[in-house]
Amino acid sequence: MASEGGADALGVALKGVQGGRRAFDEHAGRVLGGMGLATQSDLERVSRKMGRLRKRMTALLTRMEEGGESEGDF
Repeated sequence: MASEGGADALGVALKGVQGGRRAFDEHAGRVLGGMGLATQSDLERVSRKMGRLRKRMTALLTRMEEGGESEGDF
């Protein structure tokens, strides 16, 4: 029974730490945004957009190399 109580206490403590971490991340994001600096989520979003753009550019270059499209189709 003592180990169950310890596990419960550990679970409660971990939830508290996770909640604190979320609150810290939210506040840090607001502060960084207010200062005009990028947050980690900003960088991740830009990285995803760059990946999509890279795929589109690769597809366009492939189409151009194949010669199957005219300039008016872009």
